[in-house]
Amino acid sequence: MNSFNQFKVNIYRNMTEAQHLHTDVELLYVVEGSIKVKLKDTVFTLERDNVLVINSSIQHTIESVGKSIVCSIMYDYQVLVHILKKPNSFFICNSAADSSKSYSQIVSLCRDIVYQHVTSLKKTDSLIYSLLYKLLDELVDNYMVDDTNTEISENYDADEKLQIIIHYVH
Repeated sequence: MNSFNQFKVNIYRNMTEAQHLHTDVELLYVVEGSIKVKLKDTVFTLERDNVLVINSSIQHTIESVGKSIVCSIMYDYQVLVHILKKPNSFFICNSAADSSKSYSQIVSLCRDIVYQHVTSLKKTDSLIYSLLYKLLDELVDNYMVDDTNTEISENYDADEKLQIIIHYVH
């Protein structure tokens, strides 16, 4: 595990996690194989080069389907609120469920992050920091919506909105 204060980058083999939630925003990138991710009552199968953002305080489970390699990138919620200045923002980024958008830039950045994480060829972490910020910038520019968006209002229930309010007060 590499932790860069506001970021955590982990590479998992055969990733399986029981139902849980966390305040961090998590991006999953499937390097090899496939995984099943359950968000609320919906199961998504992510295959090689699929990406999925799991927003803060969303209950989810992750289960490897056979052999898999998955990169998990965690963005600290408080840092996101500070950077974005919008505490009620969500990311809708799921290449397994939405083929109408291009995810090529996100996938390319994820590949570069995985490569840098695994090889550690540089003397400093500057490059991986820059890639993580560039990835965040791409997410904000192309996949971020606020809670007034109708898609958010329809898909997030009162408990999750309460979690957002708690985060905002915090």
